Amino acid sequence: MTSLTAHAGSMYCGSTLVSDGVQNPLSMTEVKAACGAPIEHRTMSNELVYDNNKNIVVLRFDTNGILQSLNTESSAGKSAQDQKIQATSEAIKEGKPLPKEPLDQRAADPDTITKGVDATPDKPVSSDATTQ
Repeated sequence: MTSLTAHAGSMYCGSTLVSDGVQNPLSMTEVKAACGAPIEHRTMSNELVYDNNKNIVVLRFDTNGILQSLNTESSAGKSAQDQKIQATSEAIKEGKPLPKEPLDQRAADPDTITKGVDATPDKPVSSDATTQ
């Protein structure tokens, strides 16, 4: 995997500088060739997302596929759902088993759901009670 080093408005993918403030910015194809596959491709907003283990780097491209902006976000702010999606995505890419879901300690135990509830009444319901 290519090493990523991100700074405000720019990052290195190996020896290739990817920057949003240059006269001839890279195309999406050139970024993918230098940086490898992104962890996410947001097609609606034309963005590629990379993770350099310290920050999430979001690269936005124009409709012609030319880099417009590069922003970093702290990976500490990623939601649990985002982290789960990333872990699953990486496992699939690498052909590894999918990560196991941790057991939810708050989930109801199916063996105790009816505990304290008598599912069989002591006496049958009389027809009088149903006609009232």
